Amino acid sequence: MARILCVDDEPHVVTLKCAILEAAGHTVTASTSARDAMEKLQNNTYDAVVTDWRLGDANGRAVVQAAKTIQPCLWSSSQDM
Repeated sequence: MARILCVDDEPHVVTLKCAILEAAGHTVTASTSARDAMEKLQNNTYDAVVTDWRLGDANGRAVVQAAKTIQPCLWSSSQDM
């Protein structure tokens, strides 16, 4: 299955998302900040990225731009956009 980077600044949310993806058979790496996610993107290979749009230290756009060579790159938000 796929190697997925999962990014959310709320630890309980990223834990839940990771558990769902892992239950589907994927290998998932969790990240709780945009800075950490971008570092992981530079040092590792992923097949997909799932990121929150509103992160504490940046926004999901920065993560999506850092992951621009990775398809698919999905984002989510509980806020109106």
